Amino acid sequence: GMGCMALAAIVFPVIDSFTKAQDERVPALLAIAVYFLAQFVIGMAALFLTGNPARRNPFSAMTGLHLSRSLALACSLGLFFIRLRYVPIAVAVTLFTMQSLFCLLFAKLLLNEAIRPIHIVFVAIATGGVLLIIRPSQLDANALTNLMPVISAALFGLYIILTRKLGGAQSHFQLLCQDGAIATILFGGLYLVVLGAGEGTIPAIVWDPVLFLLPPVLAAAIGTVSSTMMISAARLAPAVKIAPASYLEIA
Repeated sequence: GMGCMALAAIVFPVIDSFTKAQDERVPALLAIAVYFLAQFVIGMAALFLTGNPARRNPFSAMTGLHLSRSLALACSLGLFFIRLRYVPIAVAVTLFTMQSLFCLLFAKLLLNEAIRPIHIVFVAIATGGVLLIIRPSQLDANALTNLMPVISAALFGLYIILTRKLGGAQSHFQLLCQDGAIATILFGGLYLVVLGAGEGTIPAIVWDPVLFLLPPVLAAAIGTVSSTMMISAARLAPAVKIAPASYLEIA
């Protein structure tokens, strides 16, 4: 479990690099929707290649818990990717590692997992170190903007614990399909609302497949590896084992 989390944490910044490389002329909501759509397509392809029965309907046996989990992931990564447009990757990723603190919190609240004082002390020290790394000059003047990575980290911690709560009844790829579809509907729908309100336009760059599609699709391909490892970690190890490994994201 710890090994899977470590691999997921190491791969995560690579996803950020491709996301950061997205041309800023592409609206953030649209770019995020494309990322998750690509993840859905990859997940469906994997279901067909493995002959998984869920390929006929990846939403079979989907419950409110599944939906909550997918929404937590969508909102977490959505906020994180939007934040990447305004700050350096190092700053965003460093703040995102605070997920470990929230992972322990939700593990106690939702799963009643045993958490010893030493675990809390360790994560508190690591979190304090994160805050020391971030210099005030690297933060935005807007307090809400600065809170975005923290909110994102909290939602990601919730996603990990909800994944653990689900158990292993469904395959990794089925969960990836669910996550991709829910997030695509969410962010694609938000983008259409923005367009309908007259607050945005469809940029000409969307007709350039390299600039428009390549960064989010590559990010989704790598993200599939990270997400698969994350799901395995959540299933195999308790929060006290998973949480410390998340700090490898800034290694």
